[in-house]
Amino acid sequence: MADVPIDHDVIEQLARAVIGQLSPLSGTRGTGRVLVVNDSADEISISKNMYLLPNVGALGELADDLVFKTQPNPDTLAEHGVGGDWTIPANDELEVSIWSNLGGARHNLPAGTVFRWDPPLTGLGATCELVDAITDAANKPDLPRLDALVYYEDLDSARIAKDLAAGRITAPGGFIIWEGSTPAEGRTAGTNQGSTRADTERRFFAENYRIFFAVSDVSSDRVRRGGGLRLLQGATRLLSDQQVTTDFEQLTGLGALEITGRSRFIRGERHYVYQLAFRMNRVLRRLDTRSFIPWLQTHIVASAPGREAPEPTTPFVMADVTDPNPPGPP
Repeated sequence: MADVPIDHDVIEQLARAVIGQLSPLSGTRGTGRVLVVNDSADEISISKNMYLLPNVGALGELADDLVFKTQPNPDTLAEHGVGGDWTIPANDELEVSIWSNLGGARHNLPAGTVFRWDPPLTGLGATCELVDAITDAANKPDLPRLDALVYYEDLDSARIAKDLAAGRITAPGGFIIWEGSTPAEGRTAGTNQGSTRADTERRFFAENYRIFFAVSDVSSDRVRRGGGLRLLQGATRLLSDQQVTTDFEQLTGLGALEITGRSRFIRGERHYVYQLAFRMNRVLRRLDTRSFIPWLQTHIVASAPGREAPEPTTPFVMADVTDPNPPGPP
Protein backbone atom coordinates (compact mmCIF):
# COMPACT_ATOMS: atom_id res chain seq x y z
CA MET A 1 0.00 0.00 0.00
CA ALA A 2 2.95 2.32 0.24
CA ASP A 3 3.53 2.72 -3.50
CA VAL A 4 0.26 4.27 -4.64
CA PRO A 5 -0.51 7.40 -6.67
CA ILE A 6 -0.53 10.60 -4.67
CA ASP A 7 -4.28 11.11 -5.19
CA HIS A 8 -5.36 7.51 -4.44
CA ASP A 9 -7.86 7.18 -1.58
CA VAL A 10 -6.35 4.44 0.57
CA ILE A 11 -8.82 5.19 3.40
CA GLU A 12 -11.84 4.28 1.27
CA GLN A 13 -9.98 1.32 -0.23
CA LEU A 14 -9.45 -0.14 3.25
CA ALA A 15 -13.11 0.45 4.14
CA ARG A 16 -14.25 -1.41 1.02
CA ALA A 17 -11.89 -4.30 1.80
CA VAL A 18 -13.40 -4.59 5.29
CA ILE A 19 -16.92 -4.58 3.83
CA GLY A 20 -15.96 -7.43 1.51
CA GLN A 21 -14.55 -9.39 4.43
CA LEU A 22 -17.98 -9.20 6.11
CA SER A 23 -19.84 -10.60 3.08
CA PRO A 24 -20.62 -13.95 4.83
CA LEU A 25 -23.03 -12.00 7.06
CA SER A 26 -25.00 -10.74 4.05
CA GLY A 27 -25.72 -13.71 1.79
CA THR A 28 -24.66 -14.95 -1.64
CA ARG A 29 -22.71 -12.62 -3.87
CA GLY A 30 -23.88 -11.67 -7.33
CA THR A 31 -21.54 -12.60 -10.19
CA GLY A 32 -21.44 -11.41 -13.78
CA ARG A 33 -19.28 -10.25 -16.68
CA VAL A 34 -18.62 -6.78 -18.05
CA LEU A 35 -17.31 -6.02 -21.53
CA VAL A 36 -14.15 -3.93 -21.24
CA VAL A 37 -12.94 -2.13 -24.37
CA ASN A 38 -9.31 -1.16 -24.91
CA ASP A 39 -9.02 1.55 -27.57
CA SER A 40 -5.31 2.16 -27.00
CA ALA A 41 -2.35 0.85 -28.98
CA ASP A 42 -1.00 -1.01 -25.92
CA GLU A 43 -2.32 -4.00 -24.01
CA ILE A 44 -3.74 -3.14 -20.59
CA SER A 45 -3.84 -5.33 -17.48
CA ILE A 46 -6.61 -5.13 -14.88
CA SER A 47 -5.88 -6.52 -11.43
CA LYS A 48 -8.33 -8.37 -9.23
CA ASN A 49 -10.32 -6.24 -6.78
CA MET A 50 -10.69 -3.20 -9.04
CA TYR A 51 -13.94 -1.54 -8.01
CA LEU A 52 -16.98 -0.59 -10.09
CA LEU A 53 -20.26 1.14 -9.29
CA PRO A 54 -23.45 0.52 -11.34
CA ASN A 55 -25.72 3.18 -12.80
CA VAL A 56 -29.22 2.22 -11.69
CA GLY A 57 -32.73 3.65 -11.90
CA ALA A 58 -34.45 5.65 -14.61
CA LEU A 59 -31.97 8.51 -14.23
CA GLY A 60 -28.92 6.27 -14.20
CA GLU A 61 -27.91 7.25 -10.67
CA LEU A 62 -24.49 6.02 -9.52
CA ALA A 63 -25.22 3.49 -6.74
CA ASP A 64 -22.40 3.70 -4.23
CA ASP A 65 -24.29 1.25 -1.99
CA LEU A 66 -24.01 -1.51 -4.65
CA VAL A 67 -20.25 -1.94 -4.90
CA PHE A 68 -18.77 -4.51 -7.30
CA LYS A 69 -15.18 -5.51 -8.04
CA THR A 70 -13.24 -7.64 -10.48
CA GLN A 71 -12.79 -11.31 -9.72
CA PRO A 72 -9.39 -12.99 -10.13
CA ASN A 73 -8.76 -14.34 -13.61
CA PRO A 74 -8.63 -18.13 -13.10
CA ASP A 75 -6.23 -18.50 -16.04
CA THR A 76 -3.56 -16.30 -14.40
CA LEU A 77 -4.26 -16.92 -10.70
CA ALA A 78 -1.44 -18.72 -8.88
CA GLU A 79 -1.30 -20.24 -5.43
CA HIS A 80 -2.09 -18.13 -2.35
CA GLY A 81 -3.94 -15.50 -4.37
CA VAL A 82 -0.96 -14.33 -6.42
CA GLY A 83 -1.73 -12.94 -9.86
CA GLY A 84 -5.22 -13.12 -11.32
CA ASP A 85 -4.83 -10.21 -13.78
CA TRP A 86 -6.98 -9.71 -16.87
CA THR A 87 -5.00 -8.63 -19.95
CA ILE A 88 -6.88 -6.80 -22.71
CA PRO A 89 -5.02 -6.77 -26.04
CA ALA A 90 -4.44 -3.49 -27.85
CA ASN A 91 -7.49 -2.21 -29.80
CA ASP A 92 -9.56 -5.11 -28.55
CA GLU A 93 -12.14 -6.03 -25.92
CA LEU A 94 -12.48 -8.66 -23.22
CA GLU A 95 -15.22 -9.97 -20.94
CA VAL A 96 -14.04 -9.55 -17.33
CA SER A 97 -15.70 -11.38 -14.43
CA ILE A 98 -17.01 -9.28 -11.53
CA TRP A 99 -18.82 -9.96 -8.27
CA SER A 100 -20.53 -7.88 -5.63
CA ASN A 101 -18.54 -6.78 -2.61
CA LEU A 102 -21.40 -7.84 -0.34
CA GLY A 103 -24.06 -10.50 -0.84
CA GLY A 104 -27.79 -10.05 -1.13
CA ALA A 105 -30.54 -10.11 -3.76
CA ARG A 106 -30.33 -6.33 -4.19
CA HIS A 107 -27.19 -6.94 -6.28
CA ASN A 108 -29.14 -8.70 -9.05
CA LEU A 109 -28.92 -6.34 -12.03
CA PRO A 110 -30.24 -6.49 -15.61
CA ALA A 111 -28.10 -7.04 -18.69
CA GLY A 112 -26.80 -3.82 -20.16
CA THR A 113 -26.30 -2.12 -16.80
CA VAL A 114 -23.53 0.44 -17.14
CA PHE A 115 -20.72 0.25 -14.58
CA ARG A 116 -18.25 3.03 -13.82
CA TRP A 117 -14.71 2.26 -12.64
CA ASP A 118 -14.09 3.74 -9.22
CA PRO A 119 -11.39 4.97 -9.19
CA PRO A 120 -10.89 5.25 -12.98
CA LEU A 121 -8.37 2.91 -14.59
CA THR A 122 -5.57 4.43 -16.64
CA GLY A 123 -5.92 3.78 -20.37
CA LEU A 124 -9.52 2.52 -20.25
CA GLY A 125 -12.84 4.24 -20.76
CA ALA A 126 -14.71 5.40 -17.68
CA THR A 127 -17.50 2.84 -18.10
CA CYS A 128 -18.18 -0.74 -19.15
CA GLU A 129 -21.40 -2.69 -19.70
CA LEU A 130 -22.84 -5.80 -18.06
CA VAL A 131 -23.02 -8.63 -20.61
CA ASP A 132 -25.71 -10.85 -19.03
CA ALA A 133 -28.09 -10.24 -16.15
CA ILE A 134 -26.87 -10.99 -12.64
CA THR A 135 -29.34 -13.45 -11.12
CA ASP A 136 -27.43 -15.49 -8.52
CA ALA A 137 -27.25 -12.94 -5.67
CA ALA A 138 -29.38 -14.03 -2.70
CA ASN A 139 -30.13 -12.92 0.84
CA LYS A 140 -28.82 -14.88 3.80
CA PRO A 141 -31.81 -17.04 4.74
CA ASP A 142 -31.32 -16.96 8.49
CA LEU A 143 -30.59 -14.26 11.07
CA PRO A 144 -28.47 -12.38 11.83
CA ARG A 145 -28.30 -10.91 8.34
CA LEU A 146 -26.54 -7.78 7.14
CA ASP A 147 -28.67 -6.38 4.32
CA ALA A 148 -26.36 -3.47 3.52
CA LEU A 149 -23.10 -1.90 4.71
CA VAL A 150 -21.80 1.35 3.23
CA TYR A 151 -18.82 3.63 3.69
CA TYR A 152 -20.26 6.81 5.21
CA GLU A 153 -19.06 10.08 6.70
CA ASP A 154 -20.65 9.96 10.16
CA LEU A 155 -23.67 8.74 12.10
CA ASP A 156 -25.75 11.21 14.09
CA SER A 157 -27.41 9.62 17.13
CA ALA A 158 -30.20 12.20 16.93
CA ARG A 159 -31.15 11.35 13.34
CA ILE A 160 -30.55 7.65 12.83
CA ALA A 161 -33.51 7.21 10.47
CA LYS A 162 -32.39 10.09 8.22
CA ASP A 163 -28.84 8.77 8.00
CA LEU A 164 -30.13 5.30 7.15
CA ALA A 165 -32.25 6.77 4.36
CA ALA A 166 -29.39 8.93 3.06
CA GLY A 167 -27.12 5.89 2.91
CA ARG A 168 -29.84 3.75 1.25
CA ILE A 169 -29.68 1.43 4.25
CA THR A 170 -32.51 -0.79 5.42
CA ALA A 171 -32.06 -2.39 8.81
CA PRO A 172 -30.44 -4.71 9.56
CA GLY A 173 -27.66 -2.68 7.98
CA GLY A 174 -24.64 -0.65 8.86
CA PHE A 175 -22.19 2.13 8.25
CA ILE A 176 -18.40 2.00 8.28
CA ILE A 177 -16.92 5.31 9.44
CA TRP A 178 -13.32 6.51 9.28
CA GLU A 179 -12.43 8.25 12.54
CA GLY A 180 -8.89 9.44 11.86
CA SER A 181 -5.22 8.52 11.56
CA THR A 182 -2.71 8.30 14.39
CA PRO A 183 0.93 7.19 14.65
CA ALA A 184 0.98 3.42 14.98
CA GLU A 185 2.67 3.53 18.39
CA GLY A 186 0.94 6.68 19.60
CA ARG A 187 2.75 9.94 20.30
CA THR A 188 6.50 9.42 20.50
CA ALA A 189 9.31 11.64 21.72
CA GLY A 190 12.69 12.25 20.11
CA THR A 191 13.77 13.29 16.67
CA ASN A 192 13.65 9.78 15.20
CA GLN A 193 9.99 9.22 16.29
CA GLY A 194 10.76 5.82 17.76
CA SER A 195 9.15 2.74 16.24
CA THR A 196 6.60 4.75 14.22
CA ARG A 197 9.35 5.43 11.67
CA ALA A 198 10.53 2.59 9.47
CA ASP A 199 13.32 4.57 7.77
CA THR A 200 13.97 8.05 6.39
CA GLU A 201 11.14 7.71 3.85
CA ARG A 202 8.49 5.59 5.56
CA ARG A 203 6.49 5.69 8.76
CA PHE A 204 3.67 3.63 10.24
CA PHE A 205 0.18 5.07 10.69
CA ALA A 206 -2.92 3.51 12.23
CA GLU A 207 -6.21 4.06 10.42
CA ASN A 208 -9.08 4.05 12.93
CA TYR A 209 -12.57 2.94 11.89
CA ARG A 210 -15.92 2.23 13.48
CA ILE A 211 -18.81 0.10 12.19
CA PHE A 212 -22.37 0.83 13.32
CA PHE A 213 -24.92 -1.99 13.06
CA ALA A 214 -28.55 -0.85 13.11
CA VAL A 215 -31.37 -3.33 13.76
CA SER A 216 -35.10 -2.58 13.90
CA ASP A 217 -37.02 -5.84 14.34
CA VAL A 218 -40.39 -4.87 15.82
CA SER A 219 -41.25 -8.25 17.30
CA SER A 220 -39.57 -7.71 20.68
CA ASP A 221 -36.74 -6.05 22.54
CA ARG A 222 -34.97 -9.37 22.95
CA VAL A 223 -35.03 -10.11 19.21
CA ARG A 224 -33.70 -6.64 18.31
CA ARG A 225 -30.94 -6.87 20.88
CA GLY A 226 -30.02 -10.42 19.92
CA GLY A 227 -29.84 -9.57 16.22
CA GLY A 228 -27.55 -6.59 16.81
CA LEU A 229 -25.25 -8.40 19.21
CA ARG A 230 -24.95 -11.43 16.93
CA LEU A 231 -23.96 -9.17 14.02
CA LEU A 232 -21.42 -7.50 16.28
CA GLN A 233 -19.91 -10.81 17.35
CA GLY A 234 -19.93 -12.27 13.85
CA ALA A 235 -18.10 -9.23 12.50
CA THR A 236 -15.55 -9.53 15.30
CA ARG A 237 -14.72 -13.10 14.35
CA LEU A 238 -14.42 -12.22 10.65
CA LEU A 239 -12.15 -9.21 11.22
CA SER A 240 -10.08 -9.85 14.33
CA ASP A 241 -6.34 -10.39 13.69
CA GLN A 242 -6.78 -10.50 9.91
CA GLN A 243 -3.96 -9.27 7.66
CA VAL A 244 -5.45 -10.10 4.25
CA THR A 245 -9.11 -10.56 3.32
CA THR A 246 -10.52 -13.73 1.79
CA ASP A 247 -10.46 -11.81 -1.53
CA PHE A 248 -6.69 -11.25 -1.14
CA GLU A 249 -6.92 -7.54 -0.32
CA GLN A 250 -4.22 -6.26 2.03
CA LEU A 251 -5.64 -4.84 5.26
CA THR A 252 -2.48 -3.95 7.13
CA GLY A 253 1.12 -3.17 6.28
CA LEU A 254 2.25 -3.96 9.83
CA GLY A 255 0.73 -6.42 12.29
CA ALA A 256 -2.94 -7.35 11.97
CA LEU A 257 -6.37 -5.73 12.27
CA GLU A 258 -7.01 -4.94 15.93
CA ILE A 259 -10.47 -4.73 17.51
CA THR A 260 -10.31 -1.85 20.01
CA GLY A 261 -13.84 -1.82 21.40
CA ARG A 262 -17.45 -3.02 21.17
CA SER A 263 -20.49 -1.39 22.74
CA ARG A 264 -24.09 -0.26 22.33
CA PHE A 265 -24.24 3.12 20.56
CA ILE A 266 -27.87 4.13 21.05
CA ARG A 267 -31.30 2.66 21.75
CA GLY A 268 -34.24 4.38 20.10
CA GLU A 269 -37.91 3.72 19.57
CA ARG A 270 -37.31 2.09 16.18
CA HIS A 271 -33.63 1.17 16.12
CA TYR A 272 -30.97 -0.39 18.29
CA VAL A 273 -27.46 0.53 17.12
CA TYR A 274 -24.26 -1.27 18.17
CA GLN A 275 -20.69 -0.23 17.35
CA LEU A 276 -17.42 -2.01 16.65
CA ALA A 277 -14.17 -0.03 16.73
CA PHE A 278 -10.97 -1.28 15.11
CA ARG A 279 -7.69 -0.10 13.61
CA MET A 280 -5.37 -1.13 10.81
CA ASN A 281 -1.74 -0.13 10.37
CA ARG A 282 -0.38 1.02 7.04
CA VAL A 283 2.90 2.33 5.67
CA LEU A 284 3.02 5.97 4.60
CA ARG A 285 5.81 6.82 2.17
CA ARG A 286 7.10 10.34 1.73
CA LEU A 287 6.77 11.76 -1.77
CA ASP A 288 10.28 12.88 -2.76
CA THR A 289 10.64 14.90 -5.97
CA ARG A 290 14.17 16.12 -5.37
CA SER A 291 16.94 15.67 -7.96
CA PHE A 292 20.64 15.44 -7.27
CA ILE A 293 23.87 16.24 -9.13
CA PRO A 294 25.28 12.92 -10.39
CA TRP A 295 28.33 11.55 -8.59
CA LEU A 296 30.82 11.29 -11.44
CA GLN A 297 34.11 10.50 -9.74
CA THR A 298 35.84 9.88 -6.43
CA HIS A 299 39.22 11.44 -5.58
CA ILE A 300 41.09 9.60 -2.80
CA VAL A 301 44.16 11.13 -1.14
CA ALA A 302 45.99 9.40 1.72
CA SER A 303 49.37 10.35 3.24
CA ALA A 304 51.45 9.76 6.32
CA PRO A 305 52.65 12.82 8.24
CA GLY A 306 56.32 13.77 8.27
CA ARG A 307 58.51 13.09 11.28
CA GLU A 308 60.70 15.38 13.35
CA ALA A 309 64.22 16.11 12.06
CA PRO A 310 66.58 14.51 11.40
CA GLU A 311 63.84 12.15 10.06
CA PRO A 312 62.16 13.22 6.76
CA THR A 313 59.72 16.04 7.59
CA THR A 314 57.79 15.98 4.27
CA PRO A 315 54.47 14.03 4.36
CA PHE A 316 54.66 10.70 2.56
CA VAL A 317 51.91 10.34 -0.06
CA MET A 318 50.54 6.79 -0.05
CA ALA A 319 47.59 7.28 -2.42
CA ASP A 320 46.40 9.96 -4.82
CA VAL A 321 43.91 8.43 -7.24
CA THR A 322 40.74 9.46 -9.08
CA ASP A 323 38.17 6.75 -9.80
CA PRO A 324 35.07 7.13 -12.04
CA ASN A 325 31.70 6.38 -10.48
CA PRO A 326 30.52 3.79 -11.16
CA PRO A 327 33.91 2.15 -11.62
CA GLY A 328 34.79 0.96 -15.09
CA PRO A 329 35.85 -2.57 -16.06
CA PRO A 330 39.10 -3.84 -14.56
